[in-house]
Amino acid sequence: MKKTLLVILLAFTAVTFGQAVMPLYENGTMKPAKKLMTSEEFLKNEKYKTDKLEQMFPNHLQKIAKKTKSWGFTVGSTHKWFTLNRVTGNYEILSSTCRAIGTNSYIFVEDSLWKTKVTQAAVDSVNRAFNTATPNTPTKGIFQVETEKFGSVPDVDSDPRVIIFILDIRDGATASSGSYIAGYFHSLNEYSNADLKEAGYLPTSNECEMYYCDANPGDLLTSSGIKNAMGTAAHEFQHMIHYYYNNLYSRNQTTFINESMSQLAPYICGYPLDGAASYFNDSNEGLLTWRSTSDLVLNDYARAQRFSMYIWDRCGESVIKNIIQSPQAGLAGVKDAFAKASPAINLSTFLQNWFMADLVGDTTLNTAYGYKTAGLVYATPSANYNPNAANSKDTIKTMSVKYLDYELGKNLKINFGSASDKLKVKVVKYASSSYVVDDVPINTDYAIPDYGTTYPVIQFAVMNTDTSNSIPVTINSTGTPPANVEMVRSTDEPTGVLQFAVGDTILVGFDGMSGSQIDSIHVAVRRAGPTITPINAFLGQINGDYNSWLATGTNPITKVLNSFQLVSPLSSNPPSPYPIPWPNWVTVKFSPALDGTKDFGIAAIINKLYSDTTAQNIMANDSAKGFNYSCVKEKASTSATTRTWYIIGNGAGNYYNFLMRAYISFPGVNGVKQVVELLPKQFSVAQNYPNPFNPSTMINYSIPKDGNVKITVYNTLGKQVAVLVDEFQKSGSHSVRFANSNLASGVYFYRVESGNNVKTLRMMLLK
Repeated sequence: MKKTLLVILLAFTAVTFGQAVMPLYENGTMKPAKKLMTSEEFLKNEKYKTDKLEQMFPNHLQKIAKKTKSWGFTVGSTHKWFTLNRVTGNYEILSSTCRAIGTNSYIFVEDSLWKTKVTQAAVDSVNRAFNTATPNTPTKGIFQVETEKFGSVPDVDSDPRVIIFILDIRDGATASSGSYIAGYFHSLNEYSNADLKEAGYLPTSNECEMYYCDANPGDLLTSSGIKNAMGTAAHEFQHMIHYYYNNLYSRNQTTFINESMSQLAPYICGYPLDGAASYFNDSNEGLLTWRSTSDLVLNDYARAQRFSMYIWDRCGESVIKNIIQSPQAGLAGVKDAFAKASPAINLSTFLQNWFMADLVGDTTLNTAYGYKTAGLVYATPSANYNPNAANSKDTIKTMSVKYLDYELGKNLKINFGSASDKLKVKVVKYASSSYVVDDVPINTDYAIPDYGTTYPVIQFAVMNTDTSNSIPVTINSTGTPPANVEMVRSTDEPTGVLQFAVGDTILVGFDGMSGSQIDSIHVAVRRAGPTITPINAFLGQINGDYNSWLATGTNPITKVLNSFQLVSPLSSNPPSPYPIPWPNWVTVKFSPALDGTKDFGIAAIINKLYSDTTAQNIMANDSAKGFNYSCVKEKASTSATTRTWYIIGNGAGNYYNFLMRAYISFPGVNGVKQVVELLPKQFSVAQNYPNPFNPSTMINYSIPKDGNVKITVYNTLGKQVAVLVDEFQKSGSHSVRFANSNLASGVYFYRVESGNNVKTLRMMLLK
């Protein structure tokens, strides 16, 4: 199981904290990797146009006066097309030549890219994928697969062929930096230029069904590049189909449902899936939520994909088609499709089964508790190392789930208190080679006396099946906690240091845990060497009501528990760009251990300006999206006479984390202390557990730096039977569950690849 920290987040509502903006004085971060841009993001400044056109010309696809004949293009035909330049916000006219004609498409290439970024072989590959063969269906292309499974495409130009325009999409990206868009469908082309003029816009429509495919920095010269490009094409082609039914019924489809169906398209065609981990880390979010203006929209894409994948696998293809073709939008359209299914599908039961499928990932006990596709990534619940919780409050959002994991402790008794009968809780109890699933009653004690013995790992799915409301829940639990846990506010690597005035204080706060004691603290510092002036620091109990002292001069330290100096263990400074993992950590051990039952904080007092080469500083990163327990007491301005506690931001919407950690333990617990390390010093792959296994097993691994990770499973003949992970992951500890009820008993091998690191281990499936 993935070892993660139990973090009890405080709920802050309608509160304004003191905030200060500060750039990094020293920036040692590595250049971020290139990522894909969503079509929604690319076209966001065009939305007001398409919204107005939809309002002015409802059902226009049924009323439009089409051309009297098709385009009639042949290979070698030239044409100029309108294309959006996102950088300038204007449209450009690009010259192109038709390089291939398929059953369902004309393929044009921007002339300036020919034989450099696009070759005839690349065009033939695109042609084949769209018209002839997809990875899952060698006899059908994207067009045929999706029109059979989803429905009709619009036709505004009296030509059944879609125009695929391969070009350098003007998104501001280069081959070496920035995010880029791999392709998009723009509904503006579904309107005539006369329509645009009537709406008050410039005539920039191509008046046809068109898909734009990027060739710079999108790579169409390699097989992997073609797969990525055509996976995007499959996604966007569903948007074209969905547009037809939106217009047919004048419905205002929710973004989540539309994107969910488009996220399904690459799946059924056999193209790579998006990583699901971002959804599982944010599963307690309303089902239909779509956060277009935030980085969290990537979590929404992942949630949307798992939603439609589960419907496809467990409810049937016809249900997907009925959702896309329903006259109703959003949840009403889903309910309409569920009602038409045979037998009809109950939404509450569906949600519970889906949430459990993402946790269990196995169909041995219940066919609803897994997908038909092998090798998927499944949820890794939030780990709870202290089973003793009194009146722990949470809120489960509309049609969402929160997964909880209890491990390393013993003898658990738990009570989920709620006033709503729409709150459902199930538990999965894992033994060495099997598991049990039970319903957990609400407002009643549920005891697992053999937790920690027969069942070393217990996982709960706390599910909200209410279609309109969030549900508050209160959790009370008791049990025997483990010996030692590391408390971490940020698992990300440092990106730099900040320069504070002499006398400023950096503070990182932690939640107290009942019955705990503080064994040691770990602090990441910048400089090394015996001549570097150490930082004076102390550890103390704090007033955990941050609302009462932030933005004031109030001292939050109610009791100093220990004072010490932060002295680097290294003899030379780490370089910049920074090494991963960060090597310069100071460890301070406390003997005897200190009281950890109350909220506490690590405070570092700046005693020398960092620009002095002999001055030390605390490492920081700016990955926090909101309040993160990292605070600074500094002057409000250069002329201020009083000092105030602030949360420090970078001016771009993020807040700084200072890399300080604490180890706590629970006295009176017998046995060896169990340490949970979240940032590895090296690449490592653990033996799967349990092993032998039936029906599922966990694979734990650690990567020392950000990068792409691929985990594949092979049989003894060397045939690949599953791909468990193939995605970009942050440095740290990870885990993935492997469950495949379709495989025969026997020996299998799992191979973990990360950068130049590769490790293969043996495992055994016994049925």
